[in-house]
Amino acid sequence: MRALTLTPGQPRAAHLAPHAPHAVVRWDGRRWKLVAIVDNLAAAQALMRPDKPDPELW
Repeated sequence: MRALTLTPGQPRAAHLAPHAPHAVVRWDGRRWKLVAIVDNLAAAQALMRPDKPDPELW
């Protein structure tokens, strides 16, 4: 799965606009399919990786 930032203009990396809405999409082998539209990057990450509730410690 991947998160796409929903902001006007050219596509940007998701971490550059963490408070913007994001579309979560999944590759089905032929094309990217929409899974959900969420409020921000944190919600997108929670949806994409439900088994990792907290950031990794360094």
